[in-house]
Amino acid sequence: MNAKRFGWILVACLWGATALWSQSKPDRTQLERERARLTKEIRETEKRIKEISSQKKKSVAELEELKKKISIREQLIQNISQDVYLLNGQIGDLQKAILDLERDLSALKKQYSDMLRWAYKNRNSVQNALFVVSASDFNQAYKRYKYLGQYQNYREQQYHEIVATKRLLEQKVLELNGRLNEKSNLLVEESSQKAQLQSESVEKKEMLVTLQEGEKDLREKLQKQVASREKLNRAIESLIRAEIEEARRKAAAANKPAPTSDREALAATPEALKLSSDFASNRGGLPWPVGQGNIVSRYGTHPHPVLDNVQISNNGIDIKTNPGALVKAVFSGTVTAVFNIRGLQNMVIVRHGQYCTVYAHIDQVSVNKGDKVKGGQSLGTVFTDPEDQKTEVHFELWNGFNKMDPEPWLKR
Repeated sequence: MNAKRFGWILVACLWGATALWSQSKPDRTQLERERARLTKEIRETEKRIKEISSQKKKSVAELEELKKKISIREQLIQNISQDVYLLNGQIGDLQKAILDLERDLSALKKQYSDMLRWAYKNRNSVQNALFVVSASDFNQAYKRYKYLGQYQNYREQQYHEIVATKRLLEQKVLELNGRLNEKSNLLVEESSQKAQLQSESVEKKEMLVTLQEGEKDLREKLQKQVASREKLNRAIESLIRAEIEEARRKAAAANKPAPTSDREALAATPEALKLSSDFASNRGGLPWPVGQGNIVSRYGTHPHPVLDNVQISNNGIDIKTNPGALVKAVFSGTVTAVFNIRGLQNMVIVRHGQYCTVYAHIDQVSVNKGDKVKGGQSLGTVFTDPEDQKTEVHFELWNGFNKMDPEPWLKR
């Protein structure tokens, strides 16, 4: 192996290792950040379970929190497995780099040893002089003289390359040991998380059996919840219908063309039209209706957590938050309704042109019908259910008469 070729190999090795690390590091950093978030969420869920279980009575809310904790823990285990997979790739690449460097170091040492032996055999300066002066002409003599000098420089270069390769090898070994320690720690954590998951799964089964024994009470409670949601749905539709009729009446009184659609009626004025456009352009960027929280029930139809063959329909999302948390408007608009429905407590509806947002499970309302509100303005405080200690806000988004999934509209 000549010096130039080895130099390129050394550079390529260093570049490859750096590139490997720069490519994998963001992935591992992201996994570590996600792992920290999941761990925090598990702690918060455990806290809520403790608060609910203090009621000395098993409830659906406690089961839902336990199922959520199990789901988060499964995500955490998957996160750890992905990190171990990435580490295995890095460890394999480092081991290969170490083998390559060891072979290169061995080859360099052999070449250097051969040069030293040759130099020892030809150490007589008279022989070197004879080698130069025995040339057939001056040009050949000069080339032989230069050759001897270059050979000396090459030998020194070989020595420095041996030192550099040895240092790089030591660095790679240290890096490998670090990765092996990280992997060992992650495997211990993964084992611990799996043990906790198994324990929680057993607890979930036992709780499910206990709750199913009270199936009659659960069905009665579910029927009340369904009745409350249907009442809310009818109230929203009735309010929208009244707003559309009012918009058409105003257009007729002003001798203007009647709106051709319900959405056009809701955005009949220039202000309402602009508000509709601004609201639509903020899809994916709307603030959450509470400062902190997690979605515990998503939009759409889902199986009941306890009752077999029973589906639950949700026209919005339910967000678990802290007791006393403020419920905030997600965008500027006008409060078009403030009313109360049993089972959903106080609710506020805010109109944003053709769109409207609905906020339910409010304890103390801080706005009135007709108020102009800004995005982020408080509408009231979240209600905490004294029976199961649930502190959840129900949030819906409508476009005309169309119910929409609010989650994609909120900031991630």
